[in-house]
Amino acid sequence: MNECNGDSRDSDMKAPRDEDIASLRNILLPFVVVLMMSVIIITALTIIAARSQGEAEVQSSVHLTRSVVSDIERRLADQLLDYSYWDEAVQHLVTKPNLNWADKNVGIYMHDRFQISSSFVVDAAGRRIYAMVNGKRRDTNPLTHFSGGLDRMLEMARKQPKNKPPTPITGIISDGTSAHIVAVSTLTKFTPKSAPETVIATGSTLIFTRAIDRQLLVDISKNYLLRDLRFVDTKTPQADAFVGIVSFDGTPIGFLEWTPESHARDLLTVVLPLISLAFVIFGVTAFVFYRRAQSVTRGLSSDNLALRIARENLRVAKEEAETANQTKTSFLANMSHELRTPLNSIIGFSELLKEQIFGRLGHENYTEYAANIHFAGRHLLDLINDILDVSKIEADELEIAEKELNMADLIRSCILIVREQADEARVILSTEISDSFPWIRGDDVRIKQIVLNLLSNSIKFTPPNGTVKTKIFTDDGAVILQISDTGIGIAEGDMPKVLAPFQQVRNNYNHSGTGTGLGVHLSQRIAELHGGTLSIESAVGKGTTVTVRFPPERTMPN
Repeated sequence: MNECNGDSRDSDMKAPRDEDIASLRNILLPFVVVLMMSVIIITALTIIAARSQGEAEVQSSVHLTRSVVSDIERRLADQLLDYSYWDEAVQHLVTKPNLNWADKNVGIYMHDRFQISSSFVVDAAGRRIYAMVNGKRRDTNPLTHFSGGLDRMLEMARKQPKNKPPTPITGIISDGTSAHIVAVSTLTKFTPKSAPETVIATGSTLIFTRAIDRQLLVDISKNYLLRDLRFVDTKTPQADAFVGIVSFDGTPIGFLEWTPESHARDLLTVVLPLISLAFVIFGVTAFVFYRRAQSVTRGLSSDNLALRIARENLRVAKEEAETANQTKTSFLANMSHELRTPLNSIIGFSELLKEQIFGRLGHENYTEYAANIHFAGRHLLDLINDILDVSKIEADELEIAEKELNMADLIRSCILIVREQADEARVILSTEISDSFPWIRGDDVRIKQIVLNLLSNSIKFTPPNGTVKTKIFTDDGAVILQISDTGIGIAEGDMPKVLAPFQQVRNNYNHSGTGTGLGVHLSQRIAELHGGTLSIESAVGKGTTVTVRFPPERTMPN
């Protein structure tokens, strides 16, 4: 009888423990499911974002390269017009040809001073009057030296009105080994506007060419960050990023190719391991918690007090797990919002372009959609870059690439970048910058990041018709950058939030909470990496002044 009672008590104690273990499993199962779904969703979003960003970077670099080539054509045409629309040039190149004058003005001088590859003067019959090739006077006839439509360009130049200033004809031709950007114009006498009917154009033409050679490509690559820019004369492109080079008469000459920036791959190689590590930690934590809770449950005795204590411990552990889960969920929600908004734009507008809703490519609406795609992609890239910069700074891994910087030019370039944002916000931008301001030694990319972050914040928190002023000056050898605005200001109690990472000040003017709250914090840490400081003076309703001080040892002697 006693044995039966003992068995009954053991059974009664075993049953509750099994029920508690089952309840524990039910509690942890949703957490594990959410964890696995989060891994899949965030990984997929990251891959999609990286792929879209990579395609956007290639298209952006293609547009940039075409713009650079067009700009070289325009500058070559401007240089040509300066010499072709000139009485003295007509006198010494047409009326009474003077080869020494030609060397000193349109030939060897232009090669040495402006890197003009070749210059020619030909008469109305196509005969050579003067020729300079690669810095030396030659007997070369341009019509036999070049192919690709130079004869048509000469004909078009001569058909222009004889009583008006010339308009240079530009294009691309080939000398058999290299492509040349070319500009052609008739040699024309300068005439005042009071004599519009006077014939001022001669039958002779002046030709300037600029070879697309290694030196030009190196300069473009350096100035516009087009890595490994090269010209190939193959029939098909060999790289993902390329621009076709076609002569004036439509004959394909070759391609400009380069290696696009791999921010998308860098994003995947950095972010995916971090995401995997984070969720491994979550999984290990959940497993350890489960094992410990299971051990506690199996060790419960029949004593009611011990059972209540164990249940209380389980309740506390459950609340801690829910708190951790809530923290994770909040993080995922915030990041999902920041990632989803630009990605929706990328996917939506890309779908319109893909399906050609408004017709074949070329419809004017595609320009707006492409701009929206670019803006959304840039927003996503800036967001991720800020987070990665903070991670590098906290790990003491962010390095600065020092060189001599013209602070005046750097700040002016930043003003141009934020000009559109200021115009949209109806905010007035003013500067107090001297051209003779001393240079400093520092990282131009990081210092520009400081200026753009501070200018963007000032514009964002300044009401319409307000002013944002940028000023640089020296103080005991130190270079001082000061950006002040007439915005809403910052309360004294909110100042620590402004300087802290991932913190935002909420107010009636800015209640959306967009962004990551990293701009000012990153600017302060970058200033400190340069041995400088960042300080803020502000009053609610009166505006804010941010002062960045670079130490005297970074100031370069005049």
